Amino acid sequence: MTARVETAGVPLSRTGPVTYGLGAGVWIYFATLTMANAIGDPSGLLSLPLQFTLKNRLGLSPQSLALFEAITFIPVYVGFGFGFLRDRWRPFGLGDRGYFLIGGPIAAACYLWLASSELTYLPLLGAIFLAMTAYQLFDVASDALLTVVARRHQMTGRLSAIVEGTEAVPGIVAVIAGAAMVSQGSLHLPLTIAAICSIVMVAHAVSY
Repeated sequence: MTARVETAGVPLSRTGPVTYGLGAGVWIYFATLTMANAIGDPSGLLSLPLQFTLKNRLGLSPQSLALFEAITFIPVYVGFGFGFLRDRWRPFGLGDRGYFLIGGPIAAACYLWLASSELTYLPLLGAIFLAMTAYQLFDVASDALLTVVARRHQMTGRLSAIVEGTEAVPGIVAVIAGAAMVSQGSLHLPLTIAAICSIVMVAHAVSY
């Protein structure tokens, strides 16, 4: 019996023919996936405006600000648990892409709720924690999907290089744009952009 491996919800034979090279659509898929993930993550575009809001608008002390970040980053600290979950559960029969359908609506709802309501400490803490959890799901699923596809096409080095490059670009953009948005004194715009990125992640669940 032929062993099989699943990528993007589609079973592929380990002993079947290996294809070399990827179409432009796959490159675009992973580039846009990586950019949306990096920008929409609470530690991306939102990072500086969020710190400004907590410190200047809500009057948090340095100790309280550090506690806020420590709590919201708990999903990152226990990231191994998401990897464990991914190895044992394939939601909606879509493989790794099923996690985009779970995390996307959660993160988008959190961001849009914050963007449309009066910001206070506890709602911010809870919503950012949930969004961070959703983006940890994204990280695990997208990394696994990238690895399987790259191995299937014998292009682990090149595809990984593209992803690393597209991760660097939004990181730089997030710092510059986030600093510019700080001057507005409002989280509405960065929250809206982060929500759009989360919806883009959902689109990647069905567009592969």
